[in-house]
Amino acid sequence: LCDLWEGHTSSIFAHANLTAANFSDVPSNSPFYQDVKYLEGLGIVQEDKFSPEQNISREVFARWLLKNAGFTAENYEPKTRRRFLDIAPKETPSAPYIYKLLDIGVIGFEKGKPPLFKPKNPITRKEAITWIFGVEGIPVPKIFDETTWPFRDVTVHSPIAPLLHKSFKLNLLAAGNARPFTRLKRSEAAHWLRLVKNNTATLTVTVVPTLESDLVRNPKFDIFVGTWNRIFQTYLKRTDLNREEMVYGAIDGLLKELDDKHSSFERAGDIA
Repeated sequence: LCDLWEGHTSSIFAHANLTAANFSDVPSNSPFYQDVKYLEGLGIVQEDKFSPEQNISREVFARWLLKNAGFTAENYEPKTRRRFLDIAPKETPSAPYIYKLLDIGVIGFEKGKPPLFKPKNPITRKEAITWIFGVEGIPVPKIFDETTWPFRDVTVHSPIAPLLHKSFKLNLLAAGNARPFTRLKRSEAAHWLRLVKNNTATLTVTVVPTLESDLVRNPKFDIFVGTWNRIFQTYLKRTDLNREEMVYGAIDGLLKELDDKHSSFERAGDIA
């Protein structure tokens, strides 16, 4: 009846051989040397100076992100007919990257506001992570183990908690302060792009039922989640519990509620 499985995502784009970083402001002992070297090897950055502590703008990050994913901007024609007032498709060099983000649903238009992309504005850490996950196809489960919450400046009940928790699991964010609305620096952007591309070849994705279902919207579902968290936070023998078996037990309980002898649940490995 149910088949829980794990899949793997991998990059389909081949990248050029990396060369040495040639920026005077990124010495070989810099913590971001390998990150900048990575971007330079792909031809993503070619300036005389990298300016690692400078904030990265929305349009520059869009270009870096799409190039890192293997997107070729040459002769790209946006699929959508809608346009940003501040991004002319033919006159703006970054237009192909920005409209590609729009075409694949990573960005959109704010309801009730003028259609502006604001290309020169700095991008925030939260916004950058959202774009990365959208382009790389990294899922963000809305339900996660709250006992592993690592941040002090954002509560586990925040609407952006699932996004930040996933970022922590992928090592994009370190424990402590997530600073989601802080402006992203160019050095941080380089590090994230190298890290996420190196990880996507071995990224394990757990497939779960769609979270846009009646189950999640049911007020009683909070009782299940609250009970789960309470068990793993306060139960004396919680270290002995098998989380996978407990999920299977919950699914088994659903089938038993049907009171139908013709309906049953077979756990992974039970089928001969």
